Amino acid sequence: SLVNLKERRAFFEDQISQVPGMKVFSPQGAFYLWVNVQDWIHKNYKGEVINNSRLLSQKLLEDEKLAVVAGKEFGMDGYLRLSFAASQRDLEEATKRFKSFQSQLS
Repeated sequence: SLVNLKERRAFFEDQISQVPGMKVFSPQGAFYLWVNVQDWIHKNYKGEVINNSRLLSQKLLEDEKLAVVAGKEFGMDGYLRLSFAASQRDLEEATKRFKSFQSQLS
């Protein structure tokens, strides 16, 4: 329902905003968040430089099993699009995985 989606959006926004280097932009009626991850671009991850959001989304999928859409696909490199159309448990798990990934950046 719409109420549940609003609650999940608020919950996920709060969770994601606590991950270092992730800045959330609240959606206007959609079921995804735009997240600025420019602080993660040009960082080293397991010996490889993350040079754009497409590579970042690939590494998140491969290593953390997080399916996100790279902002580069929309002409907005340095951003990710994250859906919150999931259970609260899944959103909590996703947040843990983003934190795990971020902790490996240098």
